[in-house]
Amino acid sequence: MGETADWILNDVHNSSLEAENVMQAFENAKTQEEVEEGQNGGGAGMTCHMFPGGTGTSSRVVNGKYTVGVLVQSNYGHTHDLQIGGVPVGKLLLKENPDYLKVKPDAFSGKADDGSIVIILM
Repeated sequence: MGETADWILNDVHNSSLEAENVMQAFENAKTQEEVEEGQNGGGAGMTCHMFPGGTGTSSRVVNGKYTVGVLVQSNYGHTHDLQIGGVPVGKLLLKENPDYLKVKPDAFSGKADDGSIVIILM
């Protein structure tokens, strides 16, 4: 079991969920054909390197017969730490637009353990 917190949007200490909300979510999950990706449901309010984050999925067929699937829910990271394929994209974006962070709300205190990411590989 894992979690990604959206304490910016919700009071994480006082849940407004009732037992019937949980049961309805389980019933919906049984018939849902696709995962709602992005900032929906459990992905609402999530960020990834200070960009909109949330829930995402991907899958690949391996050796022509096995499907490997991944579900990710991200809520972590600062822009200056963003790397894609080893390229320091976050630092390049900030160099190009130094005022970027001044208009973005900083949800994290800057400590290394702020935020979280959940990755499920199937």
